[in-house]
Amino acid sequence: MEPEITATLVLCFDTDFEMEKITKAIGLQPTSSQQYSLCRVNPVTMERNCAYWEIQTDTIKSYDSEDAQNQLLSMIQDSLGRIKEVLHCFKGGAIFRLNVYAYPEDPPALMFEQRFLSAVHYLNAKLDIVISIL
Repeated sequence: MEPEITATLVLCFDTDFEMEKITKAIGLQPTSSQQYSLCRVNPVTMERNCAYWEIQTDTIKSYDSEDAQNQLLSMIQDSLGRIKEVLHCFKGGAIFRLNVYAYPEDPPALMFEQRFLSAVHYLNAKLDIVISIL
């Protein structure tokens, strides 16, 4: 079976405000978001998890992770400047995350296009790769 891949951009904030402010400033509808005061307390650190605003691709069946990267970029490309501004104004951070669900005998290729890496760099973001073997 083909691997399944999703790509997500997560914006994280350690202050409490309504996530609707982020949505309006960026001009995109998030896949999900959570205000800081409503986030759960991490039982390990005993600190509240960060507030988040995220946008995620549909699940893509592909052997090429670049397909998910390109879908995410098509969703956010026109808003990258506004996203960077929001991160600066609200003192946030960004994470690009690839979730890969694969079978051990049939793994996908994990390659990155230059324009995807440029977006990661532009937002001074972290890059998380989560691989789940089915």
